[in-house]
Amino acid sequence: MKSVQNEPGESPACLRLHTEHEDRLYWVCWLDEVIQTSNTVCSGRNACMSLSSSWSAPPPQARAHLVGICGAGMKALAEFLFDSGWSVSGCDGDPDPASLHSLTRLGIDIQKGHSAAHLDGNPDLLIYSPAVNRENVDRAAAAGRGVQQISYVDALSQLSRRHQTVGIAGTHGKSTTTAMLGQILKTAGRPASVLCGGESVSAGRSGWAGSSDTLILEACEFRQHFLELSLRIGCLLGIEADHFDCYPTLPDAERAYQQFVRKILREKHTEALGEAPRHHLPRTLIVRSDCSVTSRILQEETGRITTFSLQDSTADWQAVQRRRMAGRLHFRIQRKAAVSEEISLAIPGLHNVQNALAAAACAEELGVSLQDIARGLREFSGLRRRFEIRGQWRGAVVVDDYAHHPTEIRATLTAAREHFPKKKLICLFQPHQLSRTEALLAEFAAALSLADKIYLLPVYAARENSGFRQIELSRDLVQRITIPASLISALDRVWGTVQTDADTDAVLLTLGAGSLSRIHYEDFERTE
Repeated sequence: MKSVQNEPGESPACLRLHTEHEDRLYWVCWLDEVIQTSNTVCSGRNACMSLSSSWSAPPPQARAHLVGICGAGMKALAEFLFDSGWSVSGCDGDPDPASLHSLTRLGIDIQKGHSAAHLDGNPDLLIYSPAVNRENVDRAAAAGRGVQQISYVDALSQLSRRHQTVGIAGTHGKSTTTAMLGQILKTAGRPASVLCGGESVSAGRSGWAGSSDTLILEACEFRQHFLELSLRIGCLLGIEADHFDCYPTLPDAERAYQQFVRKILREKHTEALGEAPRHHLPRTLIVRSDCSVTSRILQEETGRITTFSLQDSTADWQAVQRRRMAGRLHFRIQRKAAVSEEISLAIPGLHNVQNALAAAACAEELGVSLQDIARGLREFSGLRRRFEIRGQWRGAVVVDDYAHHPTEIRATLTAAREHFPKKKLICLFQPHQLSRTEALLAEFAAALSLADKIYLLPVYAARENSGFRQIELSRDLVQRITIPASLISALDRVWGTVQTDADTDAVLLTLGAGSLSRIHYEDFERTE
């Protein structure tokens, strides 16, 4: 980011900043001639409105319009802004029905599709998702009317500077760990603001504004977005090959994560432009010590580093006395010589014990006691689409999960096998992205073969030109799976195809990050 000269007619109270990465402008106002800034919305060159340091006290009747509002991150941001006193509106080209329901229940006005009419009344700020380009009609209308625009990533960047921010990074487990940490702080009487990629089962929300100055968010590696954040605490859950449209090889991803780690450990903290001067937490990195890739990028790093692990007996945070009882995992957290009360997680899977350790380590850095950490984890009820038991259909238990990477599929199916040891596992999987499916084809086949029967849908080609490859690639995957497997050509054929497998001896799992979850919400034919 670099400062540039104000154009004629611009308010002298505003410093005009240029974001080289996105090639756009946004504004920061100087207050009291000190390095203490507030976020700013400029409607036209001469109108400048200062917002509070944490976006928690917008000007009266301030309105934010979010383009792509039903995306996971945008939904959380919309809910946070709503809690903070903003009037929020939004639109989405293809709104997810569950997100649409959650947001409209709050009273947020959402339009399907895009139109210049959405800018009627001139909102004070337009925020757009990474999937929305500058040719979008809402954005074009905003530009023509002088409405300030920032990206979702820039919004998070600004928020992270105005809070004590904890960022949860890594290939898997970000949403669950973020939500767990939010629950721990709430239980401890220190409710934080949270921006999570999954919806809390208990709250029915993905984002909310807390009463403390702590912000917990997902530090996503997609397009190196996590490098835009200003973090006091960074938590790295592990690194694997993924997002092949951004990182064609694992070394490409390693380089991005190394920058993320160095940004936390090596940058000397100063009260830089946009950062709140009251932050005194030491910069800390919390990592999974048994991840070989993470260990590799930390070889030359020094600083405040805390470790957690289910396997490494030298890690600072460990889960001990692990046992299964009545379908639930029980364990205690060990931190040096201290051992917590027994914890029983409401969500299955050893991977969630690992997520709990990461959340616990973050919570201690924020001053939460081991006793309150254990209480918070016991009260955590889980997220939608993270081993979410949706009920029964024709006698079969129906479980919905976001798993879309071989490691996640393996973890979910292993958890299902442990949770339902006497039932057969019928898995419906919609691969997500051609590049990921093609690169990890053998790994997908091995992971899916842990079930008893597989139904595959065509690949969900997010951000890709697909042609006929969506079906061809899924058909290729079917051939590689070592258990009975077949292809279902479309969502509207799912229930009719799997009904012969649905009985009291079965668990029906729907896995994927694309559109498959819509079969639980939309009016697809489903015979009871």
